[in-house]
Amino acid sequence: MTLDDQSEIIEMVRRQYAGLGPAAGRTTRCEVWIVGNIAVALAGCETVRDRLTGKHDVSGYLLTRTPEGWRIAAQNWDGVVDIGEAFAAAGL
Repeated sequence: MTLDDQSEIIEMVRRQYAGLGPAAGRTTRCEVWIVGNIAVALAGCETVRDRLTGKHDVSGYLLTRTPEGWRIAAQNWDGVVDIGEAFAAAGL
């Protein structure tokens, strides 16, 4: 794993979550594991609607490296009350 790969994946996750349209989203934490041409990322995300604090979730991404760069192959998420506690409970 290179820092360039890790940085590229983190930025990709942040851009995807920030592009939610009327719901402003931000990534508060992102952990990345890379093995060869596959990567897994877990991101703590917050969605804000109408300037009010909204929902928190942990989003999981499966990525693959192509000749053009990293691509998201799959994504899923689960709502959490506290992002920090969710990561801590997973030992992260």
